[in-house]
Amino acid sequence: MLPENQHCYSVEDAVATVMRDCTSKQGVRMAQYLAPRQQGVLTGELAAAIACGNLSAAAAKVRPHPEALGWTITCAPPPRRSLNRFGEVSQANLWRLSPLQDRR
Repeated sequence: MLPENQHCYSVEDAVATVMRDCTSKQGVRMAQYLAPRQQGVLTGELAAAIACGNLSAAAAKVRPHPEALGWTITCAPPPRRSLNRFGEVSQANLWRLSPLQDRR
């Protein structure tokens, strides 16, 4: 485990490892899409951008690869929930490629 609040490898290193080692094409696209978007991406945008119907399954396949370098894919509720088109609270979450210690 890396020291708290430190990661030795860049997000680019983590994505390169995913591209080299991960067999899931959707997982590779997920890491590539999330890397430059450190503020996070909502579920709908990510699913459309990487052509994936089950983001959790793709994340599970890719997650071990960047974790070896101190990075992980996280999914959490956004700071402020929005309403969907039916006026209900949206269940869309915020996806990030984040340092392991920064599990927001």
